[in-house]
Amino acid sequence: VGAWGTGDFEHIRTLMNRDGDGEDTILYRNLKALIEETGADAVNFDDESCYDAAALTNFGKMCVKMGCKVTLCPYTNMNVWLQVKNNLGDDCDRVYLQCYEGGTWNRNSIKTWYDAFGMDIIPGYWCLHSGSGDTPDAVKTELTNNSKYVRGAFMWLYDDMQKLTGKNATAYYGKAINDANPES
Repeated sequence: VGAWGTGDFEHIRTLMNRDGDGEDTILYRNLKALIEETGADAVNFDDESCYDAAALTNFGKMCVKMGCKVTLCPYTNMNVWLQVKNNLGDDCDRVYLQCYEGGTWNRNSIKTWYDAFGMDIIPGYWCLHSGSGDTPDAVKTELTNNSKYVRGAFMWLYDDMQKLTGKNATAYYGKAINDANPES
């Protein structure tokens, strides 16, 4: 749920403030239908504008009530995300840390996020695109350098990855991640 420029969490907060978070609300019914239709077992929170820990927590509890875990995908505002993680406890399953675009600076703070959250971090990198981004070798180096604090990784943006060939093709990104994190 969310992404840069979407306003999803502002809308969720508005709906929850107006209607509550009960099973009879539109938000609850629609989210439940989506989860049932897709078979999802987690809801990923990519809030890049609202940063309301209470609203994120309440929405997280709604997701948990439906049998889902919550994963976080921050790039900034560590204190808000840490509040949400602490409020949800073990129902907060993963932290997918954005280390690309606005979160590029996180490459130098993976250990800080690890220490704060007390759990492995799953960093995300942007594949090669429009003359910038990371090669598979660069991703492997980043992961190897942070091997004490990470478990796996994710790549952004698959649309870009589909255009890559040769030693930068999608399979090489997967190999780089697996080689750097053989136990993930």
